[in-house]
Amino acid sequence: MNRKIITLPSYIITRNTVALFPAYHSDYDTLVYELDGIYGVKETIVAIIDKSCRKYCSDMESRRKYISHLTQVQKKVPLLIDEANAIFTFPTHSQQDPRCVWLAFHHIDTYEPHEHDPKQTTFTTYSNLILTVPISIHTFKKQITRTGYGVAKFQNRFMFMPKKGDSPDDETDED
Repeated sequence: MNRKIITLPSYIITRNTVALFPAYHSDYDTLVYELDGIYGVKETIVAIIDKSCRKYCSDMESRRKYISHLTQVQKKVPLLIDEANAIFTFPTHSQQDPRCVWLAFHHIDTYEPHEHDPKQTTFTTYSNLILTVPISIHTFKKQITRTGYGVAKFQNRFMFMPKKGDSPDDETDED
């Protein structure tokens, strides 16, 4: 893929965001892959994630604690960026690790070990974008499973809540 990188001063994660890679470039700190382009952003990945969480009425640390509580995961915790649009992301490494890449769960279609390097995983999005991340297939599977569990726990919290009028206390006796 030879797309031109567009430089941006800042960025907010949306449903179009596929991945955030650390950039080792003098003009930007993060490479953002979207469905329609690649952006070099002059903010760190953590700053982008925290600002995006704040845009959607929270912050990165609160979201991390929330998903950690739901899933009982303590390390490399997936994040719910936007509750209304169910945007979940997951890290490849600890967020303090300079190699850490963040991936949008809802874009990942298939994944496999990199053909030449077992310490890397190649994945394909539903839009046929192919990217490689610096983690083994085992770690990738673990992270995608953790995130899927977080998505399920988030969605299931609504399934077993009584609907208005379903509670025995709401019934009226018309005798």
